[in-house]
Amino acid sequence: MKLVKLPAKGRVIFVGDTHGDSNVSEDIIRRYLKSDNRIVFLGDYVDRGYDSSGNVDFLLDTRAKNPKQVYLLQGNHEGYMIESYNNADFWYSLDSKEQQRFFNIFKEFPYAVSVDGIIAVHGALPNVKNLSDINKIRIGSSNWKALTWGDYSENEVFYNEGLRKSYFQGDFEKTMQRLGKKVLIRSHDPGVPVSIYDGKCVTLFSTSSVRRGGERTIAIADFSKHPKVKTIDDLIIERF
Repeated sequence: MKLVKLPAKGRVIFVGDTHGDSNVSEDIIRRYLKSDNRIVFLGDYVDRGYDSSGNVDFLLDTRAKNPKQVYLLQGNHEGYMIESYNNADFWYSLDSKEQQRFFNIFKEFPYAVSVDGIIAVHGALPNVKNLSDINKIRIGSSNWKALTWGDYSENEVFYNEGLRKSYFQGDFEKTMQRLGKKVLIRSHDPGVPVSIYDGKCVTLFSTSSVRRGGERTIAIADFSKHPKVKTIDDLIIERF
């Protein structure tokens, strides 16, 4: 299934790009992997950082041991075999057999997590009629590119830079309404503010490999305190 539905109970921790930063992944697991927590990593586990292999191996091992608590979404850096890009140092380091092995693992990762009023993806929302349609999205399709490569902008200036395409508040609000969601939690873009669109589009970046103004961020939805998440004000944003 490409859409993971989680019950709105306990705490759900959302983690932005980790990009080869095994230290931050291990720190987050050490801090937050507790009995009533679920942890959602939003994609981009390889490239740019100092330890892509160690990072992805650690996350895969942790997920295997905790399949109901740790979720790994697919980011654009997991799709190199479909859409290549520059600065793919992890992929460059592999021979063709190893590239195919990792791609076979990554292509099975889900695209999105849904929990109460929250939807979480790596990039931008796909152009679908309802949540269940996410399960029908094929890797390499235009909706896959939106999910893994899409950006949101506060400036109403369109850009289409290679695979990166901008979407705006009007697109965002229409899609969120169709999906019946209140808050999008995403990663992918270290240049956009943590909160845009009246606190309904939250962008996280969690690695020290590519910092946004020197800060790393995660978001926590604590359903014991805020059973209905409507904006970023109902989330805990931790900076470290």
